[in-house]
Amino acid sequence: MGAKVNVDLDSFKWLYTEGLSDRKICKILGLSRYTLSKIRSELGLTPNQLRKKTVFDFKEFKRLYAEGKKDKEIAKALGFSLKKPGIHNEIGLPPLLGSLFSPKADETEFFKHYQQGKSTK
Repeated sequence: MGAKVNVDLDSFKWLYTEGLSDRKICKILGLSRYTLSKIRSELGLTPNQLRKKTVFDFKEFKRLYAEGKKDKEIAKALGFSLKKPGIHNEIGLPPLLGSLFSPKADETEFFKHYQQGKSTK
């Protein structure tokens, strides 16, 4: 069993009500994210800031693509990183398509999936 961690619950509650993220609260209180998660769970609280879902601007993508922009330029304009894993999840593509900007991704398949509502709008 791990060592018992003493947590100032008043400080935690104050930081939580101020809207700080788990990561910031952990840093301030010197806690692991696991410990913080357990404390929140015991108090019946949810994380203040869940991971933001990226809104994919399909019209902008089509415009940039039609202009012949490179993958890197499209990614930068839309606020994505080519190095970021799981980008397909963030823009609502099914995993079988892989990364939107992958040279292996079939654009016809991408547009078909988008039109079928399998991608965010």
